[in-house]
Amino acid sequence: MLSNKLKKYSQPFLCYRRVLGQLLLLTFLLAAEFSVMPLTFGPDRRIHDPAVYRLQDSTYLQGDWYTGMAVESGVYTFYSALIHASSFLGIGEELWRMLLYISCMVGLYVYLLKLARLFTSSWLVVPLVVVLHTLLVTANPPLWLYGYYIQVDGGLAPRSVAMAFSIAALYYLLKAPRYLPWILLGLSTLVHVSHSFITFVLFLGAWFSYRLFTEFQKSKSFELNVYWPAIKESFSASFLYLIAGGGFCCKYSG
Repeated sequence: MLSNKLKKYSQPFLCYRRVLGQLLLLTFLLAAEFSVMPLTFGPDRRIHDPAVYRLQDSTYLQGDWYTGMAVESGVYTFYSALIHASSFLGIGEELWRMLLYISCMVGLYVYLLKLARLFTSSWLVVPLVVVLHTLLVTANPPLWLYGYYIQVDGGLAPRSVAMAFSIAALYYLLKAPRYLPWILLGLSTLVHVSHSFITFVLFLGAWFSYRLFTEFQKSKSFELNVYWPAIKESFSASFLYLIAGGGFCCKYSG
């Protein structure tokens, strides 16, 4: 009886301790990266920002060839809307960019830790990789403001969002591949078309191949009806991806 009561009253404490430990770990991971990749304006602002600002202000850099081409490409439509959501929220743009970037970093690390537990039953591999990344960047700084092993950008860029969503999609692909991975990749495509579409094709191809292989192992048959459930699920995954945002990439297929 006494032991049961102790377990009952210690559960909230253990829960708080677990949450505190995770917060401290995330703080360490962020601090390690920001110590060598300090928060800046982001590595690709000169590439992305002309289109981002022109889409909100038609007079911005009028007559500039690159800005006009970037806007005509259409790939910045949703990224520009994401950046300028700061005006609706009443937050300064640079603060909003920083909050988005840190949120993406936190999401990236959270799902990297989940993947580490899934593959190794331990989260230690993620801090080890982050420390290695920190040492490498310190000893041999990259020419561009990118990380070696972890795609850290030093500031918000379309890739920051796409990487966080892709790693989350990978985790859910391994845990529950029915809906969420394809929805996340579809949403990610709205921000970074090329990265997210390539990731979708790779994930869907790997998942579909795995399904076909497992079905063949079970049945040792080449009859279509054996593989039809996997085929239908692949069509469902593609449909979910397209309606969640993946259809945005279709205009570039030509």
